[in-house]
Amino acid sequence: MEIRVDLYRKGLEATAEISKRYKHNITSLERSLDKTLDTRIHSLILLLLREEDEVAYYTLASEAIPRLEKAQLRRGEEYRSPRGVDVVDEYTAGGFPDILHQSRKTTYSRYPSPLATALATASILEHALFTGGFEDLLPTALEGLEYLRRRDINRNWLVEQEADEDWLGMGRGGNLLSTNLAYLAALEKAYNAALEGGDSERYEKVLTNLISRIEDSFWDGRRFITHILTTSARSLATHIDGWAIILPLAYRGDERVRSHMGHMYRALHIEGRTLCRYPPDRDNHPVYDPLQAALLAYSLAKTEMFNESLTILSSVAGRTGYIEAYTDGKTLRIRNPHQRETEIILHLAIQRISRAVKE
Repeated sequence: MEIRVDLYRKGLEATAEISKRYKHNITSLERSLDKTLDTRIHSLILLLLREEDEVAYYTLASEAIPRLEKAQLRRGEEYRSPRGVDVVDEYTAGGFPDILHQSRKTTYSRYPSPLATALATASILEHALFTGGFEDLLPTALEGLEYLRRRDINRNWLVEQEADEDWLGMGRGGNLLSTNLAYLAALEKAYNAALEGGDSERYEKVLTNLISRIEDSFWDGRRFITHILTTSARSLATHIDGWAIILPLAYRGDERVRSHMGHMYRALHIEGRTLCRYPPDRDNHPVYDPLQAALLAYSLAKTEMFNESLTILSSVAGRTGYIEAYTDGKTLRIRNPHQRETEIILHLAIQRISRAVKE
């Protein structure tokens, strides 16, 4: 795709200050990990850095990966959930909490999030592939994969989850596209790791069946739907899922992904603003989330939809510090707790586009 010069110049100008803060943001994120580790966001940042900036990846991963290992829930340990303090049992063992805060493990739902577990497992396996440290990292990854396998409750190869176990906390239960694509990414990395150990057959069947189920269940001919109720044969094309980032991670160069990303761009970038539209029947929900917008911009860049990505970059770059939330009939601005991570993703997006321009 030909990159429009005017959009590229505008994108560079809009992200100039963010790019200047990039190294500082990486250092700041590394130093903050001893206080709080957000399993989903930080695992995702590691996966992106591994593709885009190996120096920054090595710097951050040396601190983050040991903490991810430490975060995994193991039998007999305690963790905090909405029910209070729970003890890790045979069902929850191997999962990952949403937050590790000064050694306290916390989940936002009754059970550990499948999405958090899939992203953490994928990140740990990627580090094993990067360093060759399979002996040290593989047991943790295998426990994570086993937890995800248990979450295939109806044995249809897709991971099921209960309401509010997704990152967005929107009461969605059933099969989520984002979770299953993250699971697929983890399985693919496990398969690649097993290739080096000569034991790849154990993953080949699961991979083949999961890919088939995702394509059969979620693709509607124009885009991937985001959510399937397990209690009904009907597929629900709900709101636009902000975890668009998972699609390019799991499917590279697929025309279906380009079709899906085009649909997301048209649905979310409205009247010059990138939105994150949540269901209108909720009393309190964001209408603009810079982290989700940054993920969309990166995903568009990765699928070589550069002009669309640049349009979003220019829209979001000056608005990384706040979320707009609709509550009680009013739109309020609240602080973005992930501004640093948002800016890292925006920098990686503009750098990917800049490499394409030079090529």
